[in-house]
Amino acid sequence: MNAPFSSDPSFPQASVAPERPPAPRQAPSVPISVYRELATELKATQALVDSLTHQNQQLNQQNQVLRQEMLNFTESATQLRQAVESSHMRFADLTTS
Repeated sequence: MNAPFSSDPSFPQASVAPERPPAPRQAPSVPISVYRELATELKATQALVDSLTHQNQQLNQQNQVLRQEMLNFTESATQLRQAVESSHMRFADLTTS
């Protein structure tokens, strides 16, 4: 019969540790006050984003109006220049004939 333990030093002995279930990991705890503070900051940040979004929309609308006014002004200036040039030509024709 084989002996369960050999005293022969040339025979390697396997070290078998008894199996232990892994220790349950605990989630790091964060105080509720930290969550409340972060929630407050998040609400304030969201309110700021909403305000800036609204302001951006208003500025975009103003920008469109100003662009249209610039186009209208440019068109009016072009028409005025053409009218002035036309009247100068007629005046020049009258003075040379």
